[in-house]
Amino acid sequence: MSSRSALKTVTPKPVVVKTVPVEVAPKPVAAPVEQIKRSESTISVASESKTRRHLTSVLDINISQARCHRHLKQNLSDATVTQEINSLRETLKDNTKVVEVAKINSQIKDLTRKQRDTKNVAEKAKIQAQINGLMNTLQTNAELKTVVDTTLRINELNKKIIRLSSEVSVVVATVCDFMIEDIVTFGLEHVLSNKKKQVQPYHLVEAGVENIKSYPLIRNLSVFLAEKAKLDKPKTTTEEPKVETTTEDSETEVDDADVNNNNFVTYVNNAIIKVKSNEKYAPTRITKGVRKYLSNLIICFIKRISNIAQIIVQDITDVRTLNPEHVVNIMKWILKDEQACDSIFEEIKTKVEEKRQLYKQHCSTMKTIEESSEEA
Repeated sequence: MSSRSALKTVTPKPVVVKTVPVEVAPKPVAAPVEQIKRSESTISVASESKTRRHLTSVLDINISQARCHRHLKQNLSDATVTQEINSLRETLKDNTKVVEVAKINSQIKDLTRKQRDTKNVAEKAKIQAQINGLMNTLQTNAELKTVVDTTLRINELNKKIIRLSSEVSVVVATVCDFMIEDIVTFGLEHVLSNKKKQVQPYHLVEAGVENIKSYPLIRNLSVFLAEKAKLDKPKTTTEEPKVETTTEDSETEVDDADVNNNNFVTYVNNAIIKVKSNEKYAPTRITKGVRKYLSNLIICFIKRISNIAQIIVQDITDVRTLNPEHVVNIMKWILKDEQACDSIFEEIKTKVEEKRQLYKQHCSTMKTIEESSEEA
């Protein structure tokens, strides 16, 4: 354990409590206490509902950053490490010696600070003897040593877990939103140009998709390649392409069976509604299979980002937190590797910066509101 010296002794300033004269208001004649509380609660909820908005609405994107965050966490976490950490924490949960170890560690810290500030050699030696005595207690007492060793092991394992900066999921959601709108627009244009009425999943991988901006981001994803393989599969003379029918309601509604807490079907549907707000796309229908395909495409894309992020964070930069700049550089690396135009990266980067600014403003606004409510 490294030794540190103590903080300078600071004489605490006396706390002055200001007394404010309180005027006693006359007792209200009407409204009982319950009614007043109910009224205040209604006003509070109404006020909060006006100030709190869903983040997708604030950022003006369709893909949920919270859902992206969940997938990033799932992909970047090590189940074995997490399980071991939880198991070790459980052993400390009811251990009565944890408090005692914490108290000794606190004493050691105070003494090292004190040792740092003293200039007297004899005094330094005396303090060091006290520190050594406390450290010896932690090592010789079997019960205390168990707590110390367990804590050190937890700290060591925590270094293997990649943490996410709060803006990382905003960046990923912005890129996914850009990607999905681009693909949906291509699908609608492609179907219109071929005088068809419905967009099927295979339409999204047909000739022409290589010309869209987001193609370099998706061309090597397993979900895209699997759909393309179906299209490229040789057909027999009697085989008809699989066509899914859709109803009028499916344009705005999603089956509950297709939605769960882990997919992006609902958010893809929101993106489709946004793109289809253009009147020229109104007669064209989009099947449910398209929503599932695009949801899986996002999941696969986040998996690819996570794999690259793990190498960058743990093996190259040797840090514990994935930040927005890491993700932006991953986008740049993918686009460069696919020999995409620089203008595509610049467009994505501009969108990302815009959404990050909106996110920062939103966080600042919410913090101000919370502070105001606490003061009230």
